[in-house]
Amino acid sequence: VFDPIFFEISAAEARTMDPQQRLVLEGAWHAFEDAGIAPSSLFSSNWGVWLAMMNGDYRSLVKSLEDGAGFGAIGNSSSGAVGRLSYFFGLQGPSVPVDTACSSSLVALTMAANEISSGRIAGAVVAGVNLCLIAAPFIIESGMMMLSPEGRCKAFDESASGFVRGDGVGVLILEPEQSTRQGFSPLLSIEGAAFNHNGRSNGISAPHGPSQERCIAQCLELAQQRRNAAANLQGRDDVGFVEAFGAGSIVGD
Repeated sequence: VFDPIFFEISAAEARTMDPQQRLVLEGAWHAFEDAGIAPSSLFSSNWGVWLAMMNGDYRSLVKSLEDGAGFGAIGNSSSGAVGRLSYFFGLQGPSVPVDTACSSSLVALTMAANEISSGRIAGAVVAGVNLCLIAAPFIIESGMMMLSPEGRCKAFDESASGFVRGDGVGVLILEPEQSTRQGFSPLLSIEGAAFNHNGRSNGISAPHGPSQERCIAQCLELAQQRRNAAANLQGRDDVGFVEAFGAGSIVGD
């Protein structure tokens, strides 16, 4: 159960607020707890927030977005969601909503990591959220044969028949590797991060091998520069783990 009072939100505002905003507030608080950071210690700090959020189903369920003195308008936009995080925690760095469809969370993480590497910010909150609240997207995507009729996403399989939509939230706390904060114990290190677009390929939603190869090469080059490596990093020889996005379709995978 969401506690609006804890997050300094009135009952009237909470009623018209997209539940995705509730999830990212709670997720960010838990992420700070996991990182051993007291949120109050970051008030007025040069920390940034990046939020991946592409859907806004709740706005169609709110009778009037003007109810509650405009609370509905703020509570049902991605800019309002990321701004709410920055506002509540008092973070004065960049506050950026990200919608690049399926890659939104990856792009948000890459942007934040590169800002930290440049030294422009002291840390970042990176979040991704999605809630499926109405039937229309399911109907449209089913008609386009994008969703798996079996309810299972069989990525990288010749029997792949589509993807499966899901709900959830994830929040990461990013800090510079040289952080001197007491108790700083990172779970992982980002050596390099990059993203690009396929450009003109055989379809607006279809992958393009050469473009993706260039993106991987750029990421390896950034990692090499960061580590001042003497030898060239080669994906096949030097990368031991790959996490891939599976579209669950023959053309996508």
